[in-house]
Amino acid sequence: NNNNNNNLQFQLNENNLLKKILNESDFGNGFTPFHYAILCEDFQVIEYLLKKGLSKEPILRLAKKDAFGGKALEHYARMLNILPPFPSLNISTFKFKVYNHNINEIELWSIDQFEKQFNCSFCSGIICDHDYIEEIMFSGYGARHRDIEFADKYKSHLYRILDDFKSGGGDENVILSYIPKESLIDEKGQIFDFDVGWGVFAIKDFEPGDFILRYGGKMKQCKVTDRDTDYDIATSLQNFVLSAKYYRNLGAMINHSIKANAEAQSFLDCGAEQAIITAKTFIPRGHQIFINYSDSYWKQSEENENVISNSNQLSIFEMNNGIINKFPCYLPNY
Repeated sequence: NNNNNNNLQFQLNENNLLKKILNESDFGNGFTPFHYAILCEDFQVIEYLLKKGLSKEPILRLAKKDAFGGKALEHYARMLNILPPFPSLNISTFKFKVYNHNINEIELWSIDQFEKQFNCSFCSGIICDHDYIEEIMFSGYGARHRDIEFADKYKSHLYRILDDFKSGGGDENVILSYIPKESLIDEKGQIFDFDVGWGVFAIKDFEPGDFILRYGGKMKQCKVTDRDTDYDIATSLQNFVLSAKYYRNLGAMINHSIKANAEAQSFLDCGAEQAIITAKTFIPRGHQIFINYSDSYWKQSEENENVISNSNQLSIFEMNNGIINKFPCYLPNY
């Protein structure tokens, strides 16, 4: 009996010690052994920790957040593509609403159509490589950068995308449309001689401060001089940008205006700097959504010779001579 009691006591002590070790986190960034197992993609360790964490009497807190609001399995494993981003959903059923200007009708596009049209992979969240996670682990970039109040206002949209794709990313909130240059006429009746491309329109009314959609993409290490001005958004993490060139959603299709009715904002949560588009003013249903690309965008674009002329700094709103109830500022009959 004494031997049995001693063995039981030893097992209890060992279990308590293991529980303490497995739930211990780094000072500063809050990473646990489970975080490091995910980063190293050590699947034997991951399997072992999952068994401990999913047992009837779990000794591992799998859902423990770090200083960046990130969880090892729910966020980083998906960002690294170790797990699919939407494991319980068939996102191939999602349809984009696309306005066909030629026939004045809304069409439905599959994700496959979207990817073929724009030669990219659809991504309404954030993905990354190991270099990004290594950077946040060891760079000293931490909780002091988190705007908790702002994050609390909008983070529900980030969490919903993990559980319910159709009500999370915001792509369901907008309509995509190609804007032919023939529709852009200046005050003298002349057609602007360059293509604007695509634009994004509100599918419902948005009040100031409302969440519209996310800006999805990939966290990419990049020098300032090498940034793609069309698709890269600067982050507060030095030498990293959120790039929507090869991974994107409709957030990357929004056009510029100096009289923007929306704005891009970001906050740190779920392990990364999350970029979202919110309404700056009241946006009626059917109106095109604009953000201000800022002077730094045009300066950098001209330096990289990606802009044809200064006239491109005019938005569709200005090109359309401020007529807001006419395409391409507004979808007719919508």
